[in-house]
Amino acid sequence: MEPGEKDTRNPLLVTTFRRIGFSENAGWGLRDVFKNWRELGKIPPEINNNKARKSFELILYHEQLLSNKQRQFQKKLGLNLPIHQAEVFAFACKNKKVSIYDIRNILGKSLQDCHQLTEMFVAQSLFQKIHPNFFELSLEILEQLKLFIYNEAHDEAHDEAHDEAHDEKEANDNLFQEELSETELQILELCTAPKKTSELLDLLGYSSRTGNFKGAIRNLLNRGLIKMTIPESPRSKNQRYKTSNKALKYTVML
Repeated sequence: MEPGEKDTRNPLLVTTFRRIGFSENAGWGLRDVFKNWRELGKIPPEINNNKARKSFELILYHEQLLSNKQRQFQKKLGLNLPIHQAEVFAFACKNKKVSIYDIRNILGKSLQDCHQLTEMFVAQSLFQKIHPNFFELSLEILEQLKLFIYNEAHDEAHDEAHDEAHDEKEANDNLFQEELSETELQILELCTAPKKTSELLDLLGYSSRTGNFKGAIRNLLNRGLIKMTIPESPRSKNQRYKTSNKALKYTVML
């Protein structure tokens, strides 16, 4: 819908319907949106009003107000707040500040009830008042929140690094899920130091490049268990084969 003031097609009919209760008053739809979003436990909607264009924007955040991490933080602080108080505290933690009007949107309560709640939070040193209608987290709570966020980020980074290491190990293990032939195992052991084809043939007791030997080399190359020292020139007379880093740690098992 384009912004701007809209004309009522039949003002008389609209007025009549409102008087007999068949039509809602303007703004009731937004009130219901806030109410329904509040019942879902979501962060309160945000309204950006543009008076110059005679338009407004309604933003709905699909995010739980009282997240699991926020529950953990409140538990760490030793708080055992009723659900509606816990949600107000969670909103303040997310934004580092909160207004009486934010609290009214969160709770759907009167401004008087909202003021009573903030007075209790101030008395418990959870909030500090910066204006009759505006509050911030107390300095002590703010420091605790920063420490909690830092520790959470550190733990997540540690878990991610652990998962990556586990995935790499699993990938390496998969390289050896298919049984290697005796010739392939011997080549892996011999190539811990780079070897020419002629050297491998001699050490393996082959008089020529048999089909078994060529198949073993091809299979090990395809699986990334050995590498060429001159990959850009596969037929070079100076070509050597070397056990790959992924396979090196398994050679002790051979």
